[in-house]
Amino acid sequence: MAVPERLRLLDRYAASLLASSQPVEELAVSFSGNASEELRACLVHELMFRGADVTETPGIAGWATSPHWRHHPLGWLPLTLSDVAGQPDLPSYSARGGSHSMPFGSSANREMRADAGAACAVGRGNDDRSRH
Repeated sequence: MAVPERLRLLDRYAASLLASSQPVEELAVSFSGNASEELRACLVHELMFRGADVTETPGIAGWATSPHWRHHPLGWLPLTLSDVAGQPDLPSYSARGGSHSMPFGSSANREMRADAGAACAVGRGNDDRSRH
């Protein structure tokens, strides 16, 4: 039975969230426990893009290097970053829900924008004129 697209999208998003916020060693359980193949495949590549050596990480290496998942659309991709790929600018997540990608600039720019947005939000409805 085919996996519905919405479930695959959730697995992709979950892999991005997990890889950006959890230590790689703690994520190894995803490769021995009850997790979907989509989550595992996406997690392998999310971790690789974030600098983890998935071919050497206990618990992940066995799954990542096995031929059984080569039928997956991500299965043909390399498990290490090439020099051309460099260090991609990937989303990161926090308890405040923020993420960052290339079109939005560096983290320094994001902090300025976040501060400016907070100042605008505080200014609305909180000054003395709004109480009259």
